[in-house]
Formats: sequence, C-alpha cells, structure tokens
Amino acid sequence: MEKMAGTILYVDDEPSLREIGKTMLCCLGFNTIVAASGEECLEVIQEKKNDIDLIILDLVMPGLNGQQTLEELHKREINVPVILTTGFALSDLPKNPAELQHAEAVITKPFDLEKLRAVIQNVLGNRLREDRCE
Repeated sequence: MEKMAGTILYVDDEPSLREIGKTMLCCLGFNTIVAASGEECLEVIQEKKNDIDLIILDLVMPGLNGQQTLEELHKREINVPVILTTGFALSDLPKNPAELQHAEAVITKPFDLEKLRAVIQNVLGNRLREDRCE
C-alpha cells in the first residue's frame, strides 16, 4: 500500500475512536495530531494552522460540536479542508444541510482503512504534500 503524506488533525470525543483514528492515519503515512473536543481543535489549529493539511472532525460531540466547530473555523477564515465523521447514516442527515456547507466530505462510522484513504485522497487530491516525517 502506497503511503500518503501530510499532517491531519483528528477530532473525536471518544478516546478509543481517537486512538483508532490516529493508528489508521499513521498506517496511511500521515503525521497525526489528536484533539478531544471542538474547543481543543480550535486551539490546535490556531497554533499549527500552517502545518495541518486536513481536519477530520466528529459531528456529534459535547460542548462545541462538529457543526459549531466547522462554523467557527469558517468565521476565523481557516482554509484547511474538513471531513466530518458521524455515527448516523448519511440518509439521516439533512439533504442540503447549511450547517455542513463548509465540509469537503462526510464519512460514516465505522469506516475501514480503504474507505478512509479513498475519502482523504478525494478531498486532498494533489494538495498532498511531501512527507515531513522525521
């Protein structure tokens, strides 16, 4: 399997899902930063926005949820692509949800390595940068 490169901020309030997500992204070749909440996501992106190629953001979290975090990223003019994750079926989401208009894609949980790879590749395309691993 060809390795991808870049840095992804993976945001999920569930510790086990954060660990699984980080492991999957590392297997794909990405440097991975994790955050446990929308608030933590905003802190990390403020500090490292020039280093992050993609944000993978859980839609349903306590506190600042994925939708609110996405809106805040847009307000702050953070131009990092976002993939939303959800445990809901896509058919259960609104058909043209205004709140999701700034997301590049939505992926349903659980997802496997190949599905994750395909969505990331579709979103980032040629924006994937050279490997910055040490």
